Amino acid sequence: MSKGRHHMDMSVIKQLALGGIPPAIAGAILFFALAPRNATTAGDSLHSHGKTFIALVLSFAIVIGTIALAIAVPSFKFASVDNRLPWAICIVLVGTLVAALTPAGKGTLTRILIAAPTLALATAFGLMSLLKNWTIVESVAHIGGAAVAGGLIAWAVAKASTPTQPTDSGPALARTLIPLIGASQLLVLGMSSLKHGQIAGMFAAIAGGAAAAWLVRRSVRLGVGPAMFLWLGAMLITMFGIVLGSAPIARAALYGALVVTSMIFAAIATMGPLGKLSGWKAWTVSIVLPVIPIAAGIAIAALTLEDPSEY
Repeated sequence: MSKGRHHMDMSVIKQLALGGIPPAIAGAILFFALAPRNATTAGDSLHSHGKTFIALVLSFAIVIGTIALAIAVPSFKFASVDNRLPWAICIVLVGTLVAALTPAGKGTLTRILIAAPTLALATAFGLMSLLKNWTIVESVAHIGGAAVAGGLIAWAVAKASTPTQPTDSGPALARTLIPLIGASQLLVLGMSSLKHGQIAGMFAAIAGGAAAAWLVRRSVRLGVGPAMFLWLGAMLITMFGIVLGSAPIARAALYGALVVTSMIFAAIATMGPLGKLSGWKAWTVSIVLPVIPIAAGIAIAALTLEDPSEY
């Protein structure tokens, strides 16, 4: 029995490595290449439209490529949730591109008006094969929940991902990364949804790669557009996990709410007096605040272990 368990553990580790390492390396290369050479001249400006477009399309390509490598090659058959998932991520990409590349793309209201229906549409499309068996109340609750989450993410992401100190983007990368790691962990530990946790981990790995690139080139920034794509993408996968994981729906919805709360806390870490902090104080606030909801979710998961789900 221990041999079987050891073999299973090794296969899980191998699977997670396959889903995590390639996007981290690709993300590091991508955002290193896009970063200006000098952090002092980077200021607080984010990517130009051209760089944003490149960052978004290549981030999408990294995720889809890793899904093809680690899970299954995307198909044009839409019979199951798994078939639809890559195309649902494509809907998120299109919505994020529209929000990032419109003339008013930097406006919070514009992002909210685009991100809310984008995440709702992507969730509805992805779960279409299940929706026909749901009551109207269940459908409205889940799709409406996705719309609310999309709007909240659109509000929070610019604050969280924009450096408060023009020459130090490190804390901003940490604020962006922690909710992504949290989504992946709560999918695995809370919803026992290894496959979706692995896919959410791909979004986290790209941000982690950018953070690793920052260690080499301090001018590395994700930018609002790429951060929004990663956050909406991870939230989309979380919406799938809420339905398909093994946790009771109310508890799974709580995990989803905690992921969004982590993103909101990441934004709060930049507001008012907190936004004026620098050095280790900025790092502490940027890490501790978004960690709190994730830690709460992991604690709940530890107290209520579920049977593993094939998803």
